[in-house]
Amino acid sequence: MPVLEVEVGPHRLQLKPLGEMTEEELRDECAMWRAMFLNLDAETRWLLWLVGKRVNIILRNYEIVSSNLFRVVAEPKFLYIGRAIKRYDPVEDRYRIELVLEQLSYGNVMGIQEVVESRETEAEEVAVSVDKQ
Repeated sequence: MPVLEVEVGPHRLQLKPLGEMTEEELRDECAMWRAMFLNLDAETRWLLWLVGKRVNIILRNYEIVSSNLFRVVAEPKFLYIGRAIKRYDPVEDRYRIELVLEQLSYGNVMGIQEVVESRETEAEEVAVSVDKQ
C-alpha cells in the first residue's frame, strides 16, 4: 500500500498503512489525532463524527436533504491562548503571575508562526561549556 501524505500547516505527515506501523508509531499517531480531535469545539467534533454516515440535513426553508456526509470544513472564529499576566493580590499585598485563557478573534490574526525548540542544541552547548572548563 502507498504511504498517505497529509498536509498540516507547513508540515507534511506521512501515514503508513496500519499493518506496517510499529506499536510506538501507532501510539504517537493515535495521540496526535486524539489531541487534534479533543481540542475542537463540540459542534465541529459532532460533525466530524458524522462524516461517512447517512444524515438528514434540515435547511432554513424546512427542506430536508437526505445524503451521506462526506466532508466538513471547520473555519476557526476564535483562537484560545494561555497568556501569563501580572495581577495584584490585595490579600497578600503582592503581585502574582497567573496563566489566563484569552479569546482572540481569528479575523484580527495576520499570521501564526510555530516556535521550534531543539533540545539537541542545548545539550551540545552544555557539553561544549563543560569541555572548556
